[in-house]
Amino acid sequence: MIDTQNAIAELAANEPIDWLFGRVLRAGIARGESHFILEALSGRNPHAVKAWNAWIAEFRSVLRQPDSAATKADSELSTSPLSRIEDFMTEVLAVVHLSRNGYQDFEVVLAGNDKKAVDFTARRSGKHVRVEIKNLREPEDIIQTVAKKRWEKCRGENPARYNFPVLLSHEHSGALTEAAENKLKNVIDQIPDFATPERQIALDGNVSIVIKRLGQQIIQELGAEGEMVSHMTHAGREPRLIVQTPIRAGDLEFNLPELQGLFVKSFRVVAGAIEKFFGRQSNPEAENVMVLRWQAPAVFYDEETPQIVRKAIEAAFDAVGLQLTVFVLGSDPEPNFRFTG
Repeated sequence: MIDTQNAIAELAANEPIDWLFGRVLRAGIARGESHFILEALSGRNPHAVKAWNAWIAEFRSVLRQPDSAATKADSELSTSPLSRIEDFMTEVLAVVHLSRNGYQDFEVVLAGNDKKAVDFTARRSGKHVRVEIKNLREPEDIIQTVAKKRWEKCRGENPARYNFPVLLSHEHSGALTEAAENKLKNVIDQIPDFATPERQIALDGNVSIVIKRLGQQIIQELGAEGEMVSHMTHAGREPRLIVQTPIRAGDLEFNLPELQGLFVKSFRVVAGAIEKFFGRQSNPEAENVMVLRWQAPAVFYDEETPQIVRKAIEAAFDAVGLQLTVFVLGSDPEPNFRFTG
């Protein structure tokens, strides 16, 4: 659970975040919701707070009418789950990326008249530009998702009983059977009753996990890794559950299925937005730009993969006489702290 009062106080102290998302976050808190940035504001991740402030401040600096962005955020997010903030943050990051690549004079396009429109307009080299931005989500680590959600539920219901840090390690990738998910939840429930600080457990489908209660002995046995994990599990004001997966040799190799999957997903998303650029809304004098933020399924990926997909999509449209500039962002831009002093 987050320290709500501290998060609200810190929200007011972080002006860029408050300017863009403050009203939405406060409404979410009133509904009993949580969000990553609220956890960060409550003290768990100061670096993330600094990065978000820098990104939003830079985003605001390149808009011709900055307050229209706050208006758009309120309109699109005020009655939505706080998880939708991630989609809006994708727009922030995309505009920052474009502004660093020669685009300028950005204007927010507000929805209206039931007419599908792009997200922003801009200019580059004196030419009118229309910009559409999409978020490409990849499947999460299902073990991490299930385990952390269950841990937070247990902590919320009985914080005294679950008042210790935990490290869960596994090498599984892909889906879990319903039986495996149920057993994983039961295992999380039973951690306080473990007779030993470390247990290896088999889940349905030949999935193996290792759970360690991070007492001083385990931390010492893990050495430098133990110190790092201990710091992570104690970040903020309460003990946490950390899920650890190894870097496998295959993670460092070219991944054809990943490339093909990204192309198919990207092309589908682009195809769903083309009516905003072409047909009745076509403007031969404008540059059409599609930005896709790809949240890669693994820490390591081939840097050429987004570029291969970008070139393939642009070539497909060019082959039928349609101009489309595509950006596939495999990582977020580095925050420029000059914008926050």
